[in-house]
Order: sequence, then structure tokens, then C-alpha cells
Amino acid sequence: MSAGSSTTSVDCNDFIKDGMLSTVELDGKQLIFNFNTDAGMQPISVALSNFIDETQYWKKSETSSAAEISTAF
Repeated sequence: MSAGSSTTSVDCNDFIKDGMLSTVELDGKQLIFNFNTDAGMQPISVALSNFIDETQYWKKSETSSAAEISTAF
């Protein structure tokens, strides 16, 4: 992951112990889990689609057009 490309990050430093989760970052459509280990930070990248089915949610354009229709009546 390039520096500054993360859109969201959760700092877990208060809870770090060896082998535990240090941070979680959202990079595009990937979640990057960083674990603190004896060997250093070990990132694991998981597709966001493993957690969220995007087809089950409305897009902003869909909600905007639905709001315009409902206010027309």
C-alpha cells in the first residue's frame, strides 16, 4: 500500500499485544489488517466484499433520484 492511500484507519495502539491486531485500514475496496508480531507488522489484505454485499445497498444516485420522486408528490 502506498503512503497516504488509505481512506480510513482505526488505531488500536492502546490494545496492542504480540500477535494482536494493531490497525485496520480501508484502501479502496480492500481492508488491510495489520498484526503486531515478533517479526514486526504483518499486514493481511481482505476484499471488502467478503464482509459487505454491495448489491444489498442503494447507491447515492439511486437515493437522490428516489428522494426527488417522493418530493414531487
